[in-house]
Amino acid sequence: RRRRRRRRRRRRVVAVVAASAVAGALVAAAGCGGVAAAEMSDSESDDSGDNLGFFNPDLFTSNVELERDAFTFDDLRVELQFIHNSNQFVDRFVSRVVWPSAQEMCTFFKAHPEEIVGKRVLELGSGTGLCGIAVGLLGAGYVALTDNNDEAVALLAENAKLNKLGEKCTSHTHMWGDTESADKLIEAVGGKFDVVIGTDVVYEPECVNPLLTSARHFLKNGDSKFFLANHTVRYGGLEKYVKQEAVELGLDETVMPSIVGEDGRIDFSIFCKGSDSSAELSTAKPAALTSEAEREGST
Repeated sequence: RRRRRRRRRRRRVVAVVAASAVAGALVAAAGCGGVAAAEMSDSESDDSGDNLGFFNPDLFTSNVELERDAFTFDDLRVELQFIHNSNQFVDRFVSRVVWPSAQEMCTFFKAHPEEIVGKRVLELGSGTGLCGIAVGLLGAGYVALTDNNDEAVALLAENAKLNKLGEKCTSHTHMWGDTESADKLIEAVGGKFDVVIGTDVVYEPECVNPLLTSARHFLKNGDSKFFLANHTVRYGGLEKYVKQEAVELGLDETVMPSIVGEDGRIDFSIFCKGSDSSAELSTAKPAALTSEAEREGST
Protein backbone atom coordinates (compact mmCIF):
# COMPACT_ATOMS: atom_id res chain seq x y z
CA ARG A 1 0.00 0.00 0.00
CA ARG A 2 2.81 2.39 0.85
CA ARG A 3 4.56 1.55 -2.41
CA ARG A 4 1.35 2.25 -4.33
CA ARG A 5 1.00 5.62 -2.61
CA ARG A 6 4.61 6.48 -3.39
CA ARG A 7 4.10 5.55 -7.05
CA ARG A 8 0.98 7.71 -7.21
CA ARG A 9 2.86 10.63 -5.65
CA ARG A 10 5.72 10.23 -8.13
CA ARG A 11 3.28 10.22 -11.05
CA ARG A 12 1.68 13.41 -9.72
CA VAL A 13 5.09 15.03 -9.34
CA VAL A 14 6.10 14.17 -12.91
CA ALA A 15 2.80 15.46 -14.30
CA VAL A 16 2.97 18.73 -12.39
CA VAL A 17 6.63 19.31 -13.23
CA ALA A 18 5.94 18.75 -16.91
CA ALA A 19 2.92 21.06 -16.90
CA SER A 20 4.82 23.68 -14.95
CA ALA A 21 7.71 23.59 -17.40
CA VAL A 22 5.36 24.20 -20.34
CA ALA A 23 3.61 27.04 -18.55
CA GLY A 24 6.87 28.51 -17.33
CA ALA A 25 8.25 28.63 -20.87
CA LEU A 26 5.45 31.00 -21.78
CA VAL A 27 6.12 33.37 -18.89
CA ALA A 28 8.84 36.00 -19.12
CA ALA A 29 11.29 35.95 -16.25
CA ALA A 30 10.06 38.69 -13.97
CA GLY A 31 10.18 39.49 -10.27
CA CYS A 32 13.71 39.14 -9.01
CA GLY A 33 14.20 36.65 -11.84
CA GLY A 34 14.74 39.53 -14.22
CA VAL A 35 17.58 40.79 -12.07
CA ALA A 36 19.29 37.41 -12.07
CA ALA A 37 18.85 36.92 -15.80
CA ALA A 38 20.34 40.35 -16.52
CA GLU A 39 23.44 39.49 -14.50
CA MET A 40 24.05 36.10 -16.16
CA SER A 41 26.79 35.78 -18.76
CA ASP A 42 25.91 34.81 -22.34
CA SER A 43 27.16 31.27 -21.77
CA GLU A 44 25.12 30.90 -18.60
CA SER A 45 21.95 32.23 -20.21
CA ASP A 46 22.17 29.53 -22.90
CA ASP A 47 22.12 26.75 -20.32
CA SER A 48 19.04 25.08 -18.89
CA GLY A 49 16.61 26.93 -16.61
CA ASP A 50 18.04 25.06 -13.63
CA ASN A 51 20.85 27.61 -13.44
CA LEU A 52 18.34 30.27 -12.50
CA GLY A 53 17.68 28.60 -9.16
CA PHE A 54 15.21 30.67 -7.16
CA PHE A 55 14.70 32.98 -10.15
CA ASN A 56 13.42 30.26 -12.47
CA PRO A 57 9.94 31.39 -13.59
CA ASP A 58 8.81 27.75 -13.62
CA LEU A 59 8.69 27.95 -9.83
CA PHE A 60 5.99 30.59 -9.97
CA THR A 61 3.62 29.00 -12.46
CA SER A 62 1.40 25.97 -12.30
CA ASN A 63 -1.76 24.73 -13.98
CA VAL A 64 -2.90 22.71 -10.97
CA GLU A 65 -6.60 23.23 -10.37
CA LEU A 66 -7.28 25.93 -7.78
CA GLU A 67 -9.29 25.38 -4.64
CA ARG A 68 -11.60 28.01 -3.18
CA ASP A 69 -11.96 28.42 0.55
CA ALA A 70 -12.05 31.01 3.33
CA PHE A 71 -9.27 31.82 5.78
CA THR A 72 -10.54 33.18 9.08
CA PHE A 73 -8.82 35.20 11.79
CA ASP A 74 -11.40 35.66 14.54
CA ASP A 75 -14.13 37.67 12.79
CA LEU A 76 -11.96 38.46 9.76
CA ARG A 77 -12.77 36.27 6.75
CA VAL A 78 -10.75 36.21 3.51
CA GLU A 79 -12.01 34.27 0.47
CA LEU A 80 -9.27 32.90 -1.76
CA GLN A 81 -8.55 30.79 -4.80
CA PHE A 82 -5.32 28.93 -4.10
CA ILE A 83 -3.41 25.63 -4.19
CA HIS A 84 -3.18 23.71 -0.93
CA ASN A 85 0.47 23.23 -0.02
CA SER A 86 -0.03 19.46 0.26
CA ASN A 87 -0.62 19.40 -3.52
CA GLN A 88 2.62 21.18 -4.36
CA PHE A 89 5.38 19.12 -5.97
CA VAL A 90 8.41 18.76 -3.70
CA ASP A 91 8.91 21.76 -1.41
CA ARG A 92 8.88 24.49 -4.03
CA PHE A 93 7.21 27.82 -3.70
CA VAL A 94 4.67 29.09 -6.19
CA SER A 95 2.46 32.11 -6.15
CA ARG A 96 -0.69 30.04 -5.77
CA VAL A 97 0.16 28.46 -2.41
CA VAL A 98 -0.81 30.01 0.94
CA TRP A 99 2.30 29.78 3.12
CA PRO A 100 2.35 29.91 6.94
CA SER A 101 3.99 33.33 7.28
CA ALA A 102 1.14 35.03 5.42
CA GLN A 103 -1.39 33.58 7.85
CA GLU A 104 0.66 34.59 10.89
CA MET A 105 1.09 38.11 9.53
CA CYS A 106 -2.69 38.36 9.12
CA THR A 107 -3.04 37.38 12.78
CA PHE A 108 -0.54 40.08 13.73
CA PHE A 109 -2.35 42.84 11.84
CA LYS A 110 -5.70 41.65 13.19
CA ALA A 111 -4.28 42.23 16.70
CA HIS A 112 -2.59 45.52 15.68
CA PRO A 113 -4.90 47.30 13.23
CA GLU A 114 -3.28 50.63 14.15
CA GLU A 115 -0.34 49.58 11.98
CA ILE A 116 -2.44 49.67 8.82
CA VAL A 117 -5.82 51.41 9.35
CA GLY A 118 -6.14 54.34 6.96
CA LYS A 119 -2.64 53.76 5.57
CA ARG A 120 -1.26 53.07 2.11
CA VAL A 121 0.03 49.48 1.98
CA LEU A 122 2.02 47.59 -0.66
CA GLU A 123 2.70 43.86 -0.59
CA LEU A 124 5.74 42.37 -2.32
CA GLY A 125 5.46 38.82 -3.65
CA SER A 126 1.77 38.77 -2.81
CA GLY A 127 1.12 35.27 -4.14
CA THR A 128 -2.56 34.64 -3.48
CA GLY A 129 -2.90 38.09 -1.88
CA LEU A 130 -3.99 36.74 1.51
CA CYS A 131 -2.10 39.24 3.65
CA GLY A 132 -2.67 42.27 1.44
CA ILE A 133 -6.38 41.52 1.10
CA ALA A 134 -6.64 41.00 4.86
CA VAL A 135 -5.19 44.42 5.63
CA GLY A 136 -7.58 45.92 3.09
CA LEU A 137 -10.51 44.33 4.93
CA LEU A 138 -9.05 45.53 8.24
CA GLY A 139 -9.24 49.15 7.15
CA ALA A 140 -6.13 50.07 5.15
CA GLY A 141 -6.77 53.16 3.07
CA TYR A 142 -5.33 51.63 -0.09
CA VAL A 143 -3.56 48.34 -0.93
CA ALA A 144 -1.32 47.52 -3.89
CA LEU A 145 -0.72 43.80 -4.47
CA THR A 146 2.35 42.90 -6.52
CA ASP A 147 3.94 39.78 -7.95
CA ASN A 148 6.37 38.84 -10.68
CA ASN A 149 4.25 37.78 -13.67
CA ASP A 150 0.94 38.42 -15.35
CA GLU A 151 -0.58 35.07 -14.33
CA ALA A 152 0.07 35.76 -10.66
CA VAL A 153 -1.27 39.30 -10.94
CA ALA A 154 -4.45 38.03 -12.62
CA LEU A 155 -5.05 35.69 -9.67
CA LEU A 156 -4.45 38.58 -7.24
CA ALA A 157 -7.09 40.65 -9.04
CA GLU A 158 -9.58 37.76 -8.92
CA ASN A 159 -9.01 37.22 -5.20
CA ALA A 160 -9.36 40.92 -4.45
CA LYS A 161 -12.64 40.89 -6.36
CA LEU A 162 -13.86 37.88 -4.35
CA ASN A 163 -13.47 40.02 -1.22
CA LYS A 164 -15.25 43.06 -2.72
CA LEU A 165 -12.38 45.47 -2.08
CA GLY A 166 -13.16 47.52 -5.16
CA GLU A 167 -10.85 50.36 -6.14
CA LYS A 168 -9.07 50.43 -2.79
CA CYS A 169 -7.08 47.35 -3.84
CA THR A 170 -5.21 47.05 -7.15
CA SER A 171 -2.81 44.44 -8.57
CA HIS A 172 0.48 45.07 -10.38
CA THR A 173 3.51 43.34 -11.85
CA HIS A 174 6.75 44.31 -10.15
CA MET A 175 10.29 43.01 -10.56
CA TRP A 176 12.20 43.30 -7.29
CA GLY A 177 15.10 45.69 -7.46
CA ASP A 178 13.81 47.53 -10.55
CA THR A 179 13.45 51.06 -9.19
CA GLU A 180 12.48 52.46 -12.57
CA SER A 181 9.40 50.26 -12.79
CA ALA A 182 8.75 50.99 -9.10
CA ASP A 183 8.68 54.71 -9.87
CA LYS A 184 6.12 54.09 -12.62
CA LEU A 185 3.95 52.10 -10.22
CA ILE A 186 4.27 54.81 -7.56
CA GLU A 187 3.21 57.44 -10.07
CA ALA A 188 0.30 55.32 -11.31
CA VAL A 189 -1.13 54.80 -7.81
CA GLY A 190 -0.57 58.33 -6.52
CA GLY A 191 2.46 58.09 -4.24
CA LYS A 192 4.65 55.98 -1.97
CA PHE A 193 3.51 53.80 0.92
CA ASP A 194 3.29 53.90 4.69
CA VAL A 195 3.64 50.12 4.97
CA VAL A 196 5.29 47.44 2.84
CA ILE A 197 4.70 43.74 3.57
CA GLY A 198 6.62 40.61 2.57
CA THR A 199 5.80 37.09 3.79
CA ASP A 200 7.79 33.95 2.94
CA VAL A 201 9.70 35.84 0.26
CA VAL A 202 13.32 35.13 1.32
CA TYR A 203 14.60 31.78 0.06
CA GLU A 204 17.95 32.49 -1.59
CA PRO A 205 20.73 35.05 -0.94
CA GLU A 206 20.32 36.40 -4.49
CA CYS A 207 16.86 37.70 -3.71
CA VAL A 208 17.72 39.67 -0.58
CA ASN A 209 19.15 42.82 -2.16
CA PRO A 210 16.42 43.17 -4.84
CA LEU A 211 13.71 42.58 -2.23
CA LEU A 212 15.04 45.14 0.26
CA THR A 213 15.82 47.60 -2.52
CA SER A 214 12.19 47.53 -3.63
CA ALA A 215 10.87 47.71 -0.08
CA ARG A 216 13.00 50.76 0.70
CA HIS A 217 12.09 52.45 -2.58
CA PHE A 218 8.35 52.06 -2.05
CA LEU A 219 8.41 53.38 1.52
CA LYS A 220 7.70 56.99 2.32
CA ASN A 221 10.31 58.90 4.27
CA GLY A 222 9.55 59.23 7.97
CA ASP A 223 7.39 56.85 9.96
CA SER A 224 7.04 54.06 7.39
CA LYS A 225 7.70 50.36 7.95
CA PHE A 226 8.54 47.18 6.08
CA PHE A 227 7.13 44.07 7.78
CA LEU A 228 9.00 40.90 6.82
CA ALA A 229 8.05 37.38 7.98
CA ASN A 230 9.61 34.07 6.89
CA HIS A 231 9.27 30.48 8.01
CA THR A 232 12.38 29.57 10.02
CA VAL A 233 12.84 26.31 8.10
CA ARG A 234 13.50 28.23 4.89
CA TYR A 235 14.85 31.47 6.36
CA GLY A 236 17.43 29.94 8.69
CA GLY A 237 20.94 31.03 7.69
CA LEU A 238 19.70 33.83 5.42
CA GLU A 239 19.17 36.39 8.17
CA LYS A 240 22.85 37.39 7.97
CA TYR A 241 22.36 38.42 4.34
CA VAL A 242 19.26 40.37 5.29
CA LYS A 243 21.08 42.20 8.09
CA GLN A 244 24.03 43.03 5.83
CA GLU A 245 21.92 44.33 2.96
CA ALA A 246 19.64 46.29 5.31
CA VAL A 247 22.64 48.13 6.76
CA GLU A 248 24.01 48.92 3.30
CA LEU A 249 20.61 50.20 2.16
CA GLY A 250 20.08 52.37 5.24
CA LEU A 251 17.27 50.30 6.72
CA ASP A 252 17.12 49.85 10.49
CA GLU A 253 16.00 46.34 11.44
CA THR A 254 14.16 45.47 14.61
CA VAL A 255 14.08 41.70 15.11
CA MET A 256 10.82 40.78 16.81
CA PRO A 257 10.19 37.67 18.93
CA SER A 258 9.55 34.65 16.74
CA ILE A 259 5.93 33.80 16.10
CA VAL A 260 5.13 30.22 17.08
CA GLY A 261 2.30 29.02 14.87
CA GLU A 262 0.65 25.71 14.02
CA ASP A 263 3.11 25.11 11.17
CA GLY A 264 6.29 25.97 13.05
CA ARG A 265 8.23 29.08 13.94
CA ILE A 266 8.08 32.30 11.94
CA ASP A 267 10.97 34.80 12.01
CA PHE A 268 9.65 38.36 12.03
CA SER A 269 11.44 41.70 11.51
CA ILE A 270 10.36 45.30 11.03
CA PHE A 271 12.51 47.68 8.99
CA CYS A 272 12.40 51.47 9.03
CA LYS A 273 14.17 54.26 7.19
CA GLY A 274 16.47 56.08 9.59
CA SER A 275 17.48 55.43 13.19
CA ASP A 276 14.79 57.58 14.81
CA SER A 277 11.97 55.27 13.73
CA SER A 278 13.94 52.19 14.77
CA ALA A 279 14.50 53.52 18.28
CA GLU A 280 10.77 54.01 18.71
CA LEU A 281 10.03 50.45 17.59
CA SER A 282 12.63 48.82 19.81
CA THR A 283 11.00 50.09 22.99
CA ALA A 284 7.75 48.21 22.49
CA LYS A 285 6.93 44.57 21.85
CA PRO A 286 3.58 43.83 20.17
CA ALA A 287 1.36 41.94 22.58
CA ALA A 288 0.28 39.48 19.88
CA LEU A 289 3.81 38.18 19.44
CA THR A 290 4.97 35.62 21.95
CA SER A 291 8.42 34.09 21.88
CA GLU A 292 8.88 30.33 21.90
CA ALA A 293 10.58 30.49 25.31
CA GLU A 294 7.73 32.50 26.79
CA ARG A 295 5.17 30.03 25.49
CA GLU A 296 7.06 27.13 26.96
CA GLY A 297 7.39 28.95 30.29
CA SER A 298 3.66 29.56 30.50
CA THR A 299 2.75 25.90 30.05
